[in-house]
Amino acid sequence: MTEGQDPIIGTVIGGKYKIIQLLGEGGMGCVYMGEQQLGTSTRKVAVKTLHKHLSMDPQIRARFMREVSTVAELEHPNTIQVFDFGTTTDDVLYIVMEFVQGRSLADILEKDGPMDATRALHVLQQIVGSLEEAHGRGIIHRDLKPENVVLTEKAGKKDWVEVLDFGIAKRSSETDPNEAKLTQAGMVIGTPPYMSPEQFTGQPVTARSDIYSLGIMTYEMLTGKLPFKANTAWEWASQHMTAAPESFDFHPQAQLLPSALRAAVMRCLEKNPDARFATVTEFYDAIKS
Repeated sequence: MTEGQDPIIGTVIGGKYKIIQLLGEGGMGCVYMGEQQLGTSTRKVAVKTLHKHLSMDPQIRARFMREVSTVAELEHPNTIQVFDFGTTTDDVLYIVMEFVQGRSLADILEKDGPMDATRALHVLQQIVGSLEEAHGRGIIHRDLKPENVVLTEKAGKKDWVEVLDFGIAKRSSETDPNEAKLTQAGMVIGTPPYMSPEQFTGQPVTARSDIYSLGIMTYEMLTGKLPFKANTAWEWASQHMTAAPESFDFHPQAQLLPSALRAAVMRCLEKNPDARFATVTEFYDAIKS
């Protein structure tokens, strides 16, 4: 569907958010850039809508509302801010968030290559801060990946991090009898190259699952490559559950990294969650030393 055919573009939702253009589309819904009039100024916002067939499902509606209230609790400066949520006139659920103009970590790694250790640690410190608050509130991100980390400039500071898309976040204490249905709807499962072994097997997901994903991201930030190679979701599942990650020694630019840093990343990638770091702060303390 092109922007010209999208009926929501040009409309005003919630009485105050004018939809300007489509930014992206996924299994759960679409993300648009919107504008909100604030007196004489205009604020850009990101508006995420849930696909209509999902919006009409009462169980998914309930889950969406719980997730919005979950994300709205987060206040860390490196976490995307939620402004508003509601339902459009034709019953499509939406959430209004801070609009972040910058480059995703995925784009930086793809076009610029791996980061030096100093820059990587600066970025990781901010990601860890965001996750530390979420985990402290019992909230697990579940879809950490470079696409969900945007680097921007804020208050004159470069490489300011915003962690996006806590949209499939889930409280670690929450159990959901409709998990299988929600997974099929694309609302629960993460992104295979970055998913922990327990996410593939349906075991309980805790903060240590996010730590596994963060380990994959850190490896990629330092080497420009993923520690596993696969093409399909099934192959990724097999790699994460049974294969050893590729050693840093295979990457010339990573061979000079401190041994403590390399060991900490590998500890994040342990198959058994109990063998990983217990907290993201513990991980960061290990890599910065």
